[in-house]
Amino acid sequence: MSATEKQSDVNLALALTSDAAADRFDVAYLLTTDGDHSATARFLRESYPDKGLITVAPPGRGHNRQISAWVDGTVGIGPNLIERSMLPDRVKTRTGWIERPLNWARPEPAPPPDPTPPSPSAMPRADGKGGHLRLVVSN
Repeated sequence: MSATEKQSDVNLALALTSDAAADRFDVAYLLTTDGDHSATARFLRESYPDKGLITVAPPGRGHNRQISAWVDGTVGIGPNLIERSMLPDRVKTRTGWIERPLNWARPEPAPPPDPTPPSPSAMPRADGKGGHLRLVVSN
């Protein structure tokens, strides 16, 4: 079996910097612990100092120190966030229904989703004002 390079690191860096150049966001949340993205964070900080960047650590993982040196803040994903973000007990797909396994019990009923998304001006910015948000995820 041979490994195939997906170029996901390069694609993520290009997407983030392209969106910064096009002014598509004010704050980006970078979900990764891959130290290779410290170069992406550094480039964004040096080239677009008015753009905010927050690093997000996946569940059970710590923040990468190399990335953290170039960002405005850090956020972790814990069990409470995952529980609040769970899918419904039953989801319809093209091929049928998928049901939640019994051992994935929800701790309490999930609130219904808000039918009206927040306006772009209500989104957080690095300077505390409203703006656009970009979520960037890497494995």
